[in-house]
Amino acid sequence: MRRLPLLLCLLPLLLLTSCTTGEAKITGIHSMAALGDSITVASASCGYQAVCAENSWATGTDSAVHSHRQRLEQAEGFAVTGYDDAVPGAHAADLATQVQQALTQKPDYVTVLVGANDLCATATAAMTATATYQQAVTSAVETLQAALPRVRIYLASVPDPTKLYALLRHDPRAGQVWAYTGACQSVLGTPGVAGDADRAQVHARGVAYNDALGQVCLHHQRVYCDGQVVFQMKPTVEDVSSLDYFHPSRQGQRAIADATWTPGLEEMLASGN
Repeated sequence: MRRLPLLLCLLPLLLLTSCTTGEAKITGIHSMAALGDSITVASASCGYQAVCAENSWATGTDSAVHSHRQRLEQAEGFAVTGYDDAVPGAHAADLATQVQQALTQKPDYVTVLVGANDLCATATAAMTATATYQQAVTSAVETLQAALPRVRIYLASVPDPTKLYALLRHDPRAGQVWAYTGACQSVLGTPGVAGDADRAQVHARGVAYNDALGQVCLHHQRVYCDGQVVFQMKPTVEDVSSLDYFHPSRQGQRAIADATWTPGLEEMLASGN
């Protein structure tokens, strides 16, 4: 019998090794919980003014969104249980209640996207102070980690509502809806309620919130920040719900999922560190 050269015999093994070495393999995530506000429950993304959790960027099940949950399922090779504990209208201070709910679910992975309502106050003077915001997020992280030492936590940056104004300020329909709903008065309010100076203050407070999130990540292990990718996102008209001209549409939810699922996050999920 003719013997093959040793290199040919080893070639399949060498190819397998070269294809797998260095890849981050996510393991051990059987369930996840999502904390936050109406963005995370995908309000107004299904064609009606209500929550639409199947479109959530975090735990959604709609294949068009390709949520974090769905990406985890692809990586793990099995179904991942998802709990959407976010509440429309929630502020950072409301994370304490949501965390208690999440603790009963014992998730392996938790996403947090909160702060839009802290910025979207009735006036700039009513915005949540940065120190108060940071303390609420820090407390949520530390409470989760104390009860679930191996939990991995993702802190998404706070979106910038001034970009929504820049996108739709010349759309008369959007202006009518904003006036009717009273959405985000500190940014979208009618002239005399919100002006350029107000919007500049809101933007600056958003920067401060996201800097605070960076500090939380810096001082806690197994917590990942997105490098302000959500804050820096520039939505298109198609990314915004045509119902309220405020919440992300289904396409907008997909955009958040795409922007927040980064190689750095995958590495953290794979290592648990």
